Amino acid sequence: MNNPLTRFERQEPWQPARHGPLHEAAWQFLATASLCFGAWYLYWRWTSSVNFDALWFSVPLILAETAAYIGLILFVLNLWSARSLQPGTPPASFDEISEDPDAPARPLVVDVFFATYSEDPELVRLGVRDAKALRYPHPIDVRVHVLDDGKREAMAQMAREEGAIYQSRADNAGFKAGNLRNALENSSGDLVVICDADTRPFPEFLEETLG
Repeated sequence: MNNPLTRFERQEPWQPARHGPLHEAAWQFLATASLCFGAWYLYWRWTSSVNFDALWFSVPLILAETAAYIGLILFVLNLWSARSLQPGTPPASFDEISEDPDAPARPLVVDVFFATYSEDPELVRLGVRDAKALRYPHPIDVRVHVLDDGKREAMAQMAREEGAIYQSRADNAGFKAGNLRNALENSSGDLVVICDADTRPFPEFLEETLG
């Protein structure tokens, strides 16, 4: 029987769908028409359809429809163009991302956090291994941290076996946010990647995001 933890081992990274100019023009036309008809409808609702005999019901209903129209405007603005953002050039050294003019030109240090509480250590192990395999076009220091709010010896053992840094704390104040804050106070990376316990980053993750 297949291991459910490895069923997506060969999954390819998601790629944005390619749309031609005709597809985008059709979407923009239909979106504009929806906004125009929506504005026309709301004008009629506010000026000609208010039931003054049942304002307790009529006004909340119109407010809900108005809020839905505002949501439509934001939706259209968000998806107006199908063009995807292109990743920037990955920085080669710390001085390229620092505002300090005297910053040293040393390799970047990236802390990868895996926050966990009750997850199976073998599940976390898969993500830790993938984080250790992250590639980058320049020299880089990737430090993988296992943040265990469950304080389990099995998780600590897994971290030792995989060469990861194991962190726990005396209490669970703040839950996951507190766990991450504690890790930030006890690490020194230039950049931080925060992963859930079951996250499995693709090898090109840093190449696609640090720019």
